[in-house]
Amino acid sequence: MSLVPGNNTVVRIGPFKAKSTFSTPVTNLAGTMQVYLAKNQGVFILRQSSVIIIYDTDAWYLVPLSDDDLDTPGNLFLQVRDETVHTAVWHHFTVRGR
Repeated sequence: MSLVPGNNTVVRIGPFKAKSTFSTPVTNLAGTMQVYLAKNQGVFILRQSSVIIIYDTDAWYLVPLSDDDLDTPGNLFLQVRDETVHTAVWHHFTVRGR
């Protein structure tokens, strides 16, 4: 999926499954989830957007990304990890220039 800065970008990420069962949907992460981004194979850093993450459906969430999150054209890897609650979720996007 290609992302372009300046478009009020929101990505859908998931599904989140319970670490204990690997199958039970996790639906209570909205507002507490920490999303990390790696731009062009750089180190993972916490996303910059201050807009709250909301639950969508079926263990998927809507994650707003700011222009600062999308300021580097190329590969963008997104990860959410909390080994005590859910399995790791990873997504790959391509950021295009304006």
